[in-house]
Amino acid sequence: YTMKSLTLAVLLKISLVNAFHAGHPLLSCKSGLNLSTAQLRENLSRNDLVLAMTGKNYSGVYRRPSGGVSGDAPNETPYEIVSDVIAEADSIFDSIDTNNDGEISNDELQLHLESNGYSTDSIRYLFTAMDKNADGVISREEMRFAFSNYEATALSMAFGRGDDVSNDSYNDAVKAIRSSAKIDNNLSPELLIKLADLIFDMIDTDKSGEIDTQEIKNFFGEAGSSSILEGGDTSEIAADNIFRALDLDSNSSISRQEMRDGFMQYDPRVLSKAFGLRVARTSEM
Repeated sequence: YTMKSLTLAVLLKISLVNAFHAGHPLLSCKSGLNLSTAQLRENLSRNDLVLAMTGKNYSGVYRRPSGGVSGDAPNETPYEIVSDVIAEADSIFDSIDTNNDGEISNDELQLHLESNGYSTDSIRYLFTAMDKNADGVISREEMRFAFSNYEATALSMAFGRGDDVSNDSYNDAVKAIRSSAKIDNNLSPELLIKLADLIFDMIDTDKSGEIDTQEIKNFFGEAGSSSILEGGDTSEIAADNIFRALDLDSNSSISRQEMRDGFMQYDPRVLSKAFGLRVARTSEM
């Protein structure tokens, strides 16, 4: 099984490299490296933001005061909570999370925004920009992160807080959010389809044209074991997350088209990581 996983990794890398033509950035695949909490804090601090972390969840968003800590105020804390930003994020989150389960599903977001006349596709692109870990839901922490890092006006418009927002303005707001989220839109659709098909064929072992829950679990390995290339989620958790993210018609299977749509809508690097793979530019290797 180890040899099989190694072969798949090599084939994936070769296929991605060969999929490019002149004028496109070169991609490759490799096993991922997990950033430590210290490294994550260091990277976030460069943008004057710190996320206080409890386990894997964000416990709060803090912004550095522009003038630093005053020597005349020894009791002044080095970080002040951006309470108004958190309050707005929580208000929007609670208005959409109608079943109060602490998560926003794709269906809940669609229901919240479709009444304003916005297209299903535009709302889906907003959802996949906000779902930073591609687990099929928007968490409260992901909503707070977005409101602390992305353009506030675009977010307010995208979540229906603006007055008489036209479809064109709404689409522009979603594009601005996806740009802030650094979703790589420079990859050609042809390449994304090749990547999606490659991963689909790796998992669809019975060649039925659909991926079922058992095939997903087999791909990630037996429950409790590490995935074949990267990560450490159990097969149950990994399968549930993938199905929530991609199985939009809720028929307990993922079609080839759903896989392709997923790679068009999500950041391909994030979705690849959800499958236990890491996609990176050769300059990042």
